[in-house]
Amino acid sequence: VSYKRILSKSLNDAIVDLIQMRLNEGENLRKDIESRLKKIKKDLAIIIKISERTQKEILKNYKKKINSLFDNGTPIILDDNRLLQEIVIFMEKKDIHEEITRLNSHVDVFLDYIKKGKPEKGKRMTFLLQEFLREINTIGSKTDNVKTSHLVVNIKTEIEKIREQVQNILWKVEN
Repeated sequence: VSYKRILSKSLNDAIVDLIQMRLNEGENLRKDIESRLKKIKKDLAIIIKISERTQKEILKNYKKKINSLFDNGTPIILDDNRLLQEIVIFMEKKDIHEEITRLNSHVDVFLDYIKKGKPEKGKRMTFLLQEFLREINTIGSKTDNVKTSHLVVNIKTEIEKIREQVQNILWKVEN
């Protein structure tokens, strides 16, 4: 009878230790993911600043180029409306604010999922991470700025690390 009691107590202690270990691991994963999401938000804020400067510089450079066409003495006939239309189309193709807004929104939803901590949110987290990548890839394809390109790579790296952590969480929840 004492062997049963010792075995039962040992088994109970092992289960309690396992549960505590998994809780500790989960807390560490949460902290890691949250810190990576903060890095993503920080890099996005820098991209916004760069983007605003870049658009102003592009517009300024266009004005210089257009003025230089008139300054060399050769008469050039330009349709002002058409010119403005072309500049607006070009600027819209390079505008990344919509993607940044969506990515920030996805990050906020992801953080909300982490705080709620329900296992069924795992698959939604995986889907959101795909959306993260879609938005950051679009930002990367629209930019000509080297610093922005480096930040895009940093964000993609963080997304990949978060994805690996989420896959670990899903595996542990399902098994």
